[in-house]
Amino acid sequence: MNLSAFLTRTMVSARMAASSKQEALETIVSALCSRRGMTTARETLGAILSRENQFSTAIGAGIAVPHARIEHLKEPLLFVATLRSAVDFGNKQPVDIIFLFITPITASSTHLKILSMIGRIVGDTPYVDRIRAAQSNGELYSVLSLEEQRREGFSPLYAKEVLRELDTRDTGLTDREVRERLDIYGRNRLQSLRSGSLLRRFLGNFTNLLAILMWAGAVLAFLSATPEVGWAIIIVIFINAVFSFSQEFKAERAIEALRNLLPSYATAVRNGRPVRVLCDELVPGDIIQLEEGDSIAADGQLVETAELRVDNSAFSGESAPVSKLNARAPDERQFLWIEIPTLVFAGTSVISGSGKAVVTATGMSAEIGQIARLTQTIEVPQSPLQKEISRLTKVIASISMAMGLVFFLVGAAFTRMTFPAAAVFAIGIILGNVPEGLLPTVTLSLAMAVQRMAKRGALIKKLSSVETLGATNVICTDKTGTLTTNQMSVRRLWFGGEALTVSGSDYQPVGDFSYGENKIDAKTLTLAEHRLFFETAVLCNTSRLNAPSSERPYWAVAGDPTEGALLVLASKAGVDSDRLRGSSQERRRFPFESIRKRMSVVRSFDDGKSRILVKGAPRELVDLCTGVLRGGEERRLTEAD
Repeated sequence: MNLSAFLTRTMVSARMAASSKQEALETIVSALCSRRGMTTARETLGAILSRENQFSTAIGAGIAVPHARIEHLKEPLLFVATLRSAVDFGNKQPVDIIFLFITPITASSTHLKILSMIGRIVGDTPYVDRIRAAQSNGELYSVLSLEEQRREGFSPLYAKEVLRELDTRDTGLTDREVRERLDIYGRNRLQSLRSGSLLRRFLGNFTNLLAILMWAGAVLAFLSATPEVGWAIIIVIFINAVFSFSQEFKAERAIEALRNLLPSYATAVRNGRPVRVLCDELVPGDIIQLEEGDSIAADGQLVETAELRVDNSAFSGESAPVSKLNARAPDERQFLWIEIPTLVFAGTSVISGSGKAVVTATGMSAEIGQIARLTQTIEVPQSPLQKEISRLTKVIASISMAMGLVFFLVGAAFTRMTFPAAAVFAIGIILGNVPEGLLPTVTLSLAMAVQRMAKRGALIKKLSSVETLGATNVICTDKTGTLTTNQMSVRRLWFGGEALTVSGSDYQPVGDFSYGENKIDAKTLTLAEHRLFFETAVLCNTSRLNAPSSERPYWAVAGDPTEGALLVLASKAGVDSDRLRGSSQERRRFPFESIRKRMSVVRSFDDGKSRILVKGAPRELVDLCTGVLRGGEERRLTEAD
């Protein structure tokens, strides 16, 4: 998204005459409303002036961004004007470039995005000078549209800006405000945009050209006293309908998969106190608390953070946790919206740390809602094979009908055939040419191809993709050229100067240990260094290993993938993580952070003693060590080690 998406030639004005802020805003609002055919100029101007009375919208470099969120507005509107002479926008800030925009009150995320995009212009002095130098409306539009088409980044907003724009505060909303906003924004849910029920769409597969032709053949078969032929045709119609509907049903399940990314409950600050609420009751302006292991229920701007790291792989595809901040980057860098370090998004989860965020978008307005909308509205084009089959079916069907009609007329008019005999003869001609078995045959052949591809490690989601893949000349991938499952596994350990190899993949706690080619029993890993290693892997760890369930038929980790890999490793070695954690009590935790490059926990054990367990980067940990365990015996650490 960039500003060019909101720009039109009629919504710019170069060198506008105005002697005051009031006159400039009145002129721009009047022009905007008249050019868009709006009759709400007075209400719009009142909303913008009300916002101006609260704070100045001058943002520096001679630029002002007067704006408002308007009820019953259907789409965001942007008007850009330059003034012949600068006017005072408050706080003694002269302004001669005005970006005035209004957005629907329900489009809170779009509102913040436009603010962010305009904010990035301030630091680009050459660009601002070109805008200021434009002498005509056409020249101003050209400068803006050409420049904005090349820009994709966003400038992070300050938390106080977002709180102000959403008319909220860090103590949260009141119950009354929540009820009012639920009426405006609706519930925080992903909605199905497909029209009609699944049953109606299933029945639609019985009314295409080929199906209608075959229904006609079945009726004629019954009329000519050949019911076995009629029933056979009907069975083929149902088989084709089931194959076609199965593809639509898979697409329908995509929205359900996205819904599963959202949690059921969240902790929100209401009336100044944290309370547990249903996630579908969250509204823009709510303050939500984020803790380690939480799934994030709505898009938000961070207002507080404490070593917060988030799994953003649902959007970025990158498995590494992303550090989040509650302050803008000091170098004023620009980011893609989903990469802004001050934002969190619904469908992601907290790996470590904690924070607070003000909700900026919910439901279908959130980024995950945009994905849900795309999965339901984008029309998937037919593959080359599907196009060819469709064309061939129509041609053969037309020829079959024509031949059947001709032979029926010839048989009835020029031979001694009775009407039923002529009808049966015509049906035979039609059905002999209609490719009623074409679709099942093609489907079966493609299914066999999918099986052969699967044996070679290639997974095919749609049957038609097999033929499309065969017609592919170039494959474009991302910068890494890899696809990941966002899972990590420990493959090698180092004990006593020897490398210990670990087998097994994903998070299933099943695998073997081996020295070279020689497998060893995990029960033999009983030396002091072994016990201490696995103990630290479990106790200096905040992740949880979850066994398969009816809703999730596979092993999964809640928390950091790296820590999850350590839990799985300990389980492969026969360590009961829950029992080990229950044998001690955590007194203090120091999360991993970029300066210390390590995580530390203080735990007290049943023997009354307390120990500090640490994991982190090798160099930093070695610098802290004074001894080494080898063969179960401790000795001083030397330079040779």
